Amino acid sequence: MVQYKSNHIALAEFFCSRETIPPLAGIALQVAYQTVVWSNRANTRKALARLNKAQLDDIGVSEADAKTELRKPFWRA
Repeated sequence: MVQYKSNHIALAEFFCSRETIPPLAGIALQVAYQTVVWSNRANTRKALARLNKAQLDDIGVSEADAKTELRKPFWRA
């Protein structure tokens, strides 16, 4: 499946990559970033679960691929 990055994810990646922030702030940003990634992944999979066969065909995803994706826990890409 195609993954996209929203603005808040790109911003979190930028701040996590900076070396000038305090270590504790870096850890907090990493935790916040991972929470956003997991939430985004869970929401995307919920939306995928609501699609019917015709809609899946429109986006180029087979039913088997959709079922495989839906079986994954939110923490697994």
